[in-house]
Amino acid sequence: FFNAFNRVLYPLLSTAIDDVKLRRVYSQLIRIIVFIVTPFLLFLAIIAEPFFRSLLTEKWLPAVPYFQLLILSGIFYPIQNYNQNICNIKGRSDIVLKLSSMNNLLLIIGAASCIWYGIYGLLISLVVVNFLTALVTSYFSGRLINYKLANQMSDIVPILVLNFAIGLSLLIVHNLLISRYPDNYQILIIAIIHVISYFGIAILFRMTVVRDLVELMKKR
Repeated sequence: FFNAFNRVLYPLLSTAIDDVKLRRVYSQLIRIIVFIVTPFLLFLAIIAEPFFRSLLTEKWLPAVPYFQLLILSGIFYPIQNYNQNICNIKGRSDIVLKLSSMNNLLLIIGAASCIWYGIYGLLISLVVVNFLTALVTSYFSGRLINYKLANQMSDIVPILVLNFAIGLSLLIVHNLLISRYPDNYQILIIAIIHVISYFGIAILFRMTVVRDLVELMKKR
């Protein structure tokens, strides 16, 4: 999934002739990626129970919380991945190697620290490690193009806040009202409400990413 995005976006970043253009293009693309990927992942987390029940039967329901934690850890992966692209474009594969080594070390430390808490502990450590790795990767890649970590956070945090606010609201609505319906209807209802509320709020508040997305579609 993310590799497909890489094949599309890496050439766009590579065409930037200077750091100013690279920073502008990258800031637009990272907003778009977070704007598209995060709601999709959260949607999967929300409909995990009816999805598992309809596709894999009731016996797989105990795996739902594990799946949801994996989804949560995956939200930070695009941020980490596309910041590494900046390092590659700037010819700093050494930084990518160091960041990869750091990530592996953190995974080992996290696993060793949380193994006593079972699968839940391991998955929670994965969420924390992915979050920390995304922050560190953003910091080092940002230094290469003068795109400070604070600026990156100001670009993507509003999108993440919107997603988690809508996701939490939908989870509550699902548990209180929608869970009584058949599984397929649950998934369909959540999907419709999610799309309408997400894009509706983004357009209503004139979020910058909406303009970015429109500009990208026009270029296509």
